[in-house]
Amino acid sequence: MNQPVPSGTRRGPGAPGPRYPQPVLTYPLTVPSGTTRVIEAGDGDDVVVLLHGVGARADRWRENLAALTDAGFHVYALDFPGHGFAQKGIGPDYSVRGFAQFVREVLDELGVVSTAVVGTSLGGHVAARLAVDEPERVTAVVLVGPMGLVPVGADARQALADAVVDTGRDRIARKLRVLVHDDGLVTESWIEEEWRINNSGGAAESMAALAAYFAERIDDDLVGGELAASAPDVRCLLVWGSDDVLVPTALAQPALSVLPPGTELVLIEAAGHAPYLERPDDFNRPVVDFLTSARGRLSPTHRPEEDQVSIADRREVRVPGLAEPLSHYTDVVVHQGVAYVSGCIAVDEEGQLVGEGDVVAQTRQCLLNMERALRAVGSTFGDVLKVTVFLTDIADRTRINPVRQEFFGEARPASTLVQISALALPGAAVEIEAVAAVRS
Repeated sequence: MNQPVPSGTRRGPGAPGPRYPQPVLTYPLTVPSGTTRVIEAGDGDDVVVLLHGVGARADRWRENLAALTDAGFHVYALDFPGHGFAQKGIGPDYSVRGFAQFVREVLDELGVVSTAVVGTSLGGHVAARLAVDEPERVTAVVLVGPMGLVPVGADARQALADAVVDTGRDRIARKLRVLVHDDGLVTESWIEEEWRINNSGGAAESMAALAAYFAERIDDDLVGGELAASAPDVRCLLVWGSDDVLVPTALAQPALSVLPPGTELVLIEAAGHAPYLERPDDFNRPVVDFLTSARGRLSPTHRPEEDQVSIADRREVRVPGLAEPLSHYTDVVVHQGVAYVSGCIAVDEEGQLVGEGDVVAQTRQCLLNMERALRAVGSTFGDVLKVTVFLTDIADRTRINPVRQEFFGEARPASTLVQISALALPGAAVEIEAVAAVRS
C-alpha cells in the first residue's frame, strides 16, 4: 500500500502535486453529453482548451498550465466522457465526432465564442475535427502526436483496441513506460493512480465502447485533408516526441503533408508520446509562441517593464571569417551577459554553400561557423543554453545528431527542432541558431 505523501512532495508525473498555477478552479460541469470535470486557470477572452488522449484525463496538462496563464491565456482542460472523473459507462458517444460534440457543448455552457485547441493523441484528432466543424470558433490548433490524420490500418487499429480494454495493473504499468521515453518517470504512485481511475465504476464499459470504435471505425473518420480543405484559415502546429512509439514519429511527415499550408512541425527531443508532460519546458516554449502569434498578441517573452531596461550594454558583433549576412542582421548580439547567435548555415567565408546534398557535411559547417561566433564573444559550446535547429527534412534528425554530439560533448542545451519548407540559401538543408551565456 502506498504511504501518505506530505503536502508539497512530488510523487511523480501522474500524481496530484503542487504544480498548478494559482488560482486554479476544478469543478463538475453537466452538458447534454454527460457530466465532466473542468480544470480552469487564468482569465480573459484569449481561451485555450486542452484535450487529453486515450485513458488519460485533464490533469495530465498540469505542467503546462502555468506557462499558458503566464502568457495571458485563459485555460480550460476537460475530462472526455469515459475518462478521469467524467461520466462513464453506457450512454456517451465514444467516437471522435461524439467527443467533438461534447467539447462544443462544454464551450457553449462556458460561454466561449473563440478558442485555440491543444490536443494530444486522440485529443489531437478531436481538436482537428472541432476545427473542421467550427472554423469560426477555433482559431488555431496544436496537434501533439495526433491520431486521425493518416490511416493506421487494421492491425494497428486492433492492437490499439486490445490495449484500451486491458486495464490490469501490470498492463497499465507497461503502457505508462511506453508512453514516455524515460521510463524512470513512471513511479508506483502514478501506476496506482492510473489503475484506480481506469478501473472505477463504468470505466470498463467506456473502454469497451471506445475499443470497438478504434477497431472498426476510426480510420473512417480521418480529418487531415478535410482540415486543409475546409478550414484553411485555422492555424496549425504539429508537435511530436522524437522517440514516440505509440503514434510513431515516422508518421509525422505524412501527417504534415495533409495539414494546411504553413503548418510547422516541432520535434521534442528525448520525448515519447507525452512531450507536454515529459519535457514541459521544451514543449511550452514553441506552443506558447505559436498560440501568441496565432492570436496576434504581444509576444509573452516581451514584457512592458523590459522597455524600461537600459540597453546601453547592447553590443552587435560582426565575426571575422564569417560570410556577409544575407539581410539586415548581424552575426551575434550580446546583451546583459547573454549572446544571441543568428542562424548559422553551411557557407564558407565567401558565402558559398558547403556540402550541397550532404546534410551531415552541412551540419558540421554550421557548427564550425557557430563555434567561430561563440569564440568571438568569449563563449564555447559548453555555454550554450538553447539551440533551435531548422531542417528541410525531419528525417535527417538521426543523421545530424552525431555531429551535434561531436561539437557539444557532454553539454546538453535546451533544443527545439523545426521542419520548414525551405531555407534562405538554395540547397541549404539545415540552419542552427543559439542562445549562450557570455563568460565575464
